[in-house]
Formats: sequence, structure tokens, C-alpha cells
Amino acid sequence: AAVRFDLFDAAVNSGVRQAIKWLQRAAGATDDGIIGPKTLFAVRMADPHKLAARFNGHRLRFLTDLKTWPTFSKGWARRIAANLLSD
Repeated sequence: AAVRFDLFDAAVNSGVRQAIKWLQRAAGATDDGIIGPKTLFAVRMADPHKLAARFNGHRLRFLTDLKTWPTFSKGWARRIAANLLSD
């Protein structure tokens, strides 16, 4: 539940496969972009607050490495900040 909205938001904005990879990296699972039993287990075992922080960290790192970061950075950063600040 801690990353449910973040995962949805990331999937809409960066694609489903990429969002799943961030989730898998955050949970310490193999980042193949496919949700399966190993990913679900790793997510369930993860501390929800650390999972959310790591997920958003991976997402921000990816976005800042894009060539379009200078153009869209303010909007992307504000979107992620709003997600982090929501209940």
C-alpha cells in the first residue's frame, strides 16, 4: 500500500515496465520488469517506508539522467514531491 499510488503514477508517466523495475530495485528483487511471485514476496517483506523512499529515489535518479531533465525537471520533481507529501 505504501507505494501503490507511486507505482501507478510512475507507470502512467514512464511506462509500466520501467515502474515495475523501480519497484523491484527498491525491494531488492531482480529488475526484469515483470511482476511475479518473487517480486511480490520481496515487496511484502520490505519495510514500507524504506520501499517508498527507495522507489522514489530510483525514479528520481532515472529522470535526472534523461536528456530532457533540464526541460521537464521542475514538473517531474514537483509531481514526485506531491506524491511523497500525500497521505
